[in-house]
Amino acid sequence: MPTSSKPIVFLAFSNDEKSQLPSLKAERIAIKQVFERLESEGKCELIVEVEARLDDIFRVFSQQNNNNRIAIFHYAGHADGKGLHTVNTIGENKTTYASGLAKMFAIQKNLKLVFLNGCSTEAQVEVLQSENIPNVIATSKSISDSVAKTLAEKFYAALVQNKTIDEAFRLACAYVEGENGIEGDFRKLWKNRTENVSGFPWKSSFKKGDWRLLNARLSLNDPFKIFLAYSTQDKDDMVKLRKQLKLLKRQKLIDIFDEAEVQIGTLTKDVIAQNLDTSHIILLFVTENLFDDAEELIDEAVRRNKNEQKILIPIYVRRCPIEDEEFAKLEPLPRKHLKNGQIWRFVDDWDNEDNAYYEIAMGLRNLITALKQENS
Repeated sequence: MPTSSKPIVFLAFSNDEKSQLPSLKAERIAIKQVFERLESEGKCELIVEVEARLDDIFRVFSQQNNNNRIAIFHYAGHADGKGLHTVNTIGENKTTYASGLAKMFAIQKNLKLVFLNGCSTEAQVEVLQSENIPNVIATSKSISDSVAKTLAEKFYAALVQNKTIDEAFRLACAYVEGENGIEGDFRKLWKNRTENVSGFPWKSSFKKGDWRLLNARLSLNDPFKIFLAYSTQDKDDMVKLRKQLKLLKRQKLIDIFDEAEVQIGTLTKDVIAQNLDTSHIILLFVTENLFDDAEELIDEAVRRNKNEQKILIPIYVRRCPIEDEEFAKLEPLPRKHLKNGQIWRFVDDWDNEDNAYYEIAMGLRNLITALKQENS
């Protein structure tokens, strides 16, 4: 089992002493700078191979601690339709064939994007997606060394702002076209060749273009991170819910951020924001008190559900007029049930509140199980 659940961004660069790419170093530095903040906040891990060989790529993909954590593989250097031109043991360019790489990539079940930032890599897309790599960025012809650096930098700059892969790619392409035009002076990265392909060189093939790096799911063995959002006035009412959730925690299905467990004096807005960032599911403990002293938390939870696709689940505890609230459109817990011919959904509508909290725990357990199966 991995010791970390942070998604990995793996950057592999490969130059050639006989055909140097001057912007390759600048591309590496620029991308690293883009990811610095996310990495320092513990939201991702960056692995960089400066002179990547096939052995280096194999080592990173085969390490046990990296299992199912590599979310993005980015290659920059010489390439063609057959594969990547990685440096061999004596410093020469050698083709690393796409068919073998694709099979290696397929072992990483959470690999969502392969970005091939070299010349004429489009022919590799089919073999990669035949191994269930959902998203590939490739090129239809030779590309400019400096423009390749700019496009990669702008793409990742948008991605770390929680744009989807598709949104980030379109933004980066728009920037490059604005700076260079659709038929810019595209210098050849590899050897001279005759090319009849016109138009913008970079192409996307996305089957899951709505994926976001900041919402990268955990590996199948890791617990889902739960943020409990509630009013401090309702601490006594939280006791029964906490007892049920502790059983899920014992089963390693969830890990909980609960402000009641935070040392007095250390709970700050930054701590709350950081735990909201890393959470996968937000549970909103809905009572009249929530609107009395936690309005900002309600708005922040709704915003993250809308903009960051965080899973937000309202837990309806006591009756209050929530019909016009944005979160009222979401599926709540406990599930609606019939009582005396009427639909009841608040915990205090149940004859036995223990049963209601049990239903909440089971509903959460079933959701997490389904998400893990979907991500397998």
